[in-house]
Amino acid sequence: MPSGNDMFGKRPRVVAPRSRGGCHTCRIRRVKCDETKPACIRCKKFGRVCDGYEVSKRTYHHYEPVSKPGTRNRNILPLAVASNSYSPSLPPITIRFQDENDEQYFRLFHAETCGALSGGFDTPLWSLIVPQACHDEPCILRCAIAIAALDRACKVKNIESLADTAEKYHRDALIQYGKALQGVQDVILSRHDSLRTTLIAALLIFCFENFHGDVRFALTNVRSAVDLLHGWLADKSTIETPIGFSPAPHIIEHDLVSAFGRLDVHLMSWIDAPPPPRTTIPSCGMTEPKPIPLAFQSITEAKTSFEYLATRIFDYLSTISTSKKKKKRRSPPSSPESETSEIYTGSTSSFETGSEMLYSSSTNALEYELTKWMGAFTPILTYSRTPHGSHTFTGATTLRVHALTLQLSLRSATLPNPEISSLFLPEYCEIVALCRETVQHPSFVRTFVFDSGILPSLFMVLTKCGDGMVRREALDVVKRAGPRREGVWDSLMVGRVGEEILRREEEGLGESDGEGEGKGWVEIHLQCLSTTFNLPTPDGEESRGYVDGRGFLLDWVERSRRVNGARK
Repeated sequence: MPSGNDMFGKRPRVVAPRSRGGCHTCRIRRVKCDETKPACIRCKKFGRVCDGYEVSKRTYHHYEPVSKPGTRNRNILPLAVASNSYSPSLPPITIRFQDENDEQYFRLFHAETCGALSGGFDTPLWSLIVPQACHDEPCILRCAIAIAALDRACKVKNIESLADTAEKYHRDALIQYGKALQGVQDVILSRHDSLRTTLIAALLIFCFENFHGDVRFALTNVRSAVDLLHGWLADKSTIETPIGFSPAPHIIEHDLVSAFGRLDVHLMSWIDAPPPPRTTIPSCGMTEPKPIPLAFQSITEAKTSFEYLATRIFDYLSTISTSKKKKKRRSPPSSPESETSEIYTGSTSSFETGSEMLYSSSTNALEYELTKWMGAFTPILTYSRTPHGSHTFTGATTLRVHALTLQLSLRSATLPNPEISSLFLPEYCEIVALCRETVQHPSFVRTFVFDSGILPSLFMVLTKCGDGMVRREALDVVKRAGPRREGVWDSLMVGRVGEEILRREEEGLGESDGEGEGKGWVEIHLQCLSTTFNLPTPDGEESRGYVDGRGFLLDWVERSRRVNGARK
């Protein structure tokens, strides 16, 4: 006799094993996912952003640094093996979100925005410290969500069909940013152990305000955090620590100290108000430098070594700059002819004091170390040009550009006559060529990155190189990089300064009469490049009394954006 199911034409339901490999978007919406990678077809079909798939099911643990203060994590694998085993070290996400929007924004920050902010380097600050802080502190999470929403708004704002969507992203960013600021204030008022949280929040607020376009407020706001870190470092000054490293990494990680050290240099060049009387962050508790190897084993090792060497060179160049100012106040400048003759007869210093030989010896020693670093870095740069090493292309090329720029600053520091800078034409040409390669690479970010990249170097070419054709090449690269911002450096500002210099030269409007600043020009010294520049003032106006050039570039940024907004 047929069963009941057979009589009514029904068959027993086959229960298939439930798949748990769907994308995050489909799982949140509780719909079936086709699990196509890297992005599922269902999300594309319905116009949604597929947030990808879970990579790891590991339980999240709070980060505790395992290395001793002053040690560096060195990759002991052979170069080829080490490079092929590269993977970003993002921790898994185990946060309980309030709603779907928060989760999608944070997954964007976790998967894309952190990598973009790092500027081509897999640094612990953006791959580990900040993501983990988002798990620990709700106010840091709100900052991250706000930045991700703003990032998405910037990416779609120029697409006419997505104008309403861009506005929604921007509105979400401002709402989350307001919550983040309130959360940070509550942490500072209610907890005595809030220093680390305050510092990380200050970095993210700096990024948001820069992303949003208010560079002046971003710098002013982060200055209080820099002062807090200075106070903490002063209390730990008895602990021997390498330059740029933390004396207590279990409290404040090395990468946080290094990040604020780089910001501190920009504060001295960009902020209107003079800095308080204190040493720079990277100089606290210095120990003997680690020798440069014959060949670096990883780009991380090369970057750490370069930052250490660059700090020492900047300190030395700052000493030279101070000596030049004292000499200028004591005696009138010599004639260009005698200065040019001095260069070609082999003298490396323009100082008429008993310390000439000391400066010459120090310059040669530091340039030797920099040249040795470049040699050790060559295998890393070469590998970045291969298919297996393409993920390191932007970071490796940027490091090479930085090394060339630092070499120019070091060599030109003792030049008495700026015209002799034409001797450096090959270096200028290589900088422009490398920057063009970087801009054309698929991994190049055209929005905002935390650290300085190629823009300061292109700025130096535009303002120092005597060859008009090379300057125009540099200007073209700057325009192609836009609307990129690197920390405080804005591609729009760099381009406007370059255009103004070329325009005035074509119209025969010289810089000065040889006695310093001329009408419509101002002499500034940028600590972040350890170089003195004679630059046109915004709108050709008279100098408003810039002290050591502070505030000058900020005026140019704001003027450039006003002009750009008017043209739109």
